[in-house]
Amino acid sequence: KVSYNDYIKIKNNFTGEVYDMKFTKDAYDFYIKLKKIRPEYENLYRNLALVCFRLDKIDETIEYSQKALELNELDNIAYNTLALMYILKNERNRAIEVLEKAIALNIVDAQIYKNLGKLYIMSNKLDDAILLLNKLVEIEPDNKEGLMSLAQIYQIKDDTVYVEFIVDCRQNYQWLLH
Repeated sequence: KVSYNDYIKIKNNFTGEVYDMKFTKDAYDFYIKLKKIRPEYENLYRNLALVCFRLDKIDETIEYSQKALELNELDNIAYNTLALMYILKNERNRAIEVLEKAIALNIVDAQIYKNLGKLYIMSNKLDDAILLLNKLVEIEPDNKEGLMSLAQIYQIKDDTVYVEFIVDCRQNYQWLLH
């Protein structure tokens, strides 16, 4: 049975009002109770996955991220969380599959592009990384990590585009070079 205080916390969480429980064991217990009351609530599973991540519960984080995606296949946070867990489990290819699925669903999220770009670089899929990081920079033109990753790739490839890229950065992104 859920107490009145827990009910108020649940109500506040649903209405977007004050929610001050940090990522702690208390938050975990809270979401487990909420799961019994409203198992279909999609944000519950995303939030529970994030709490589990903070508590180093990787397998539960994966389980709840997958459940969040069952309820809302466009949940960018759940895709990023799930991919991160696969990376932590040294399952890079599964992480890539997760993020590629998100992009195939036309989810436009800078974090997804950045994470997948990094995975492509780690997997030596440099041409794929260039395409993806260029999309990232289209979304966020001042994304320092995206620009730096592109510069790194162009330098690795010893590409003449690298010189043009650096010139463009010097002209348009002075903050990047400091």
